[in-house]
Amino acid sequence: MRNNTLETHVPCFCAFVFCFALFAKLFELNRIVAIKALAPAMAASTRARNRFLREARAMARLDHENIVRLYEVNEDRGVPFIAMEFLTGQSLENRVRQ
Repeated sequence: MRNNTLETHVPCFCAFVFCFALFAKLFELNRIVAIKALAPAMAASTRARNRFLREARAMARLDHENIVRLYEVNEDRGVPFIAMEFLTGQSLENRVRQ
């Protein structure tokens, strides 16, 4: 990502689109964000990119206290990414298991 970030990668599983997620600190804004990016190998696929951008547009239309806020949709070295609100707590997978 950008030079003003500190990154920590975590696994992410997405239907139909292979992606990875990371947490980044945007030093200029003093904000921790969650970033979801299309896997570089999939970035060349028009179909995968369109699906990824459709997901971002859908997120942008939502505004609810229980849904993360979308901060930015952009591209870095040809790989599209979504920067969103970082929330602490347990994963959805762990929550479902309870």
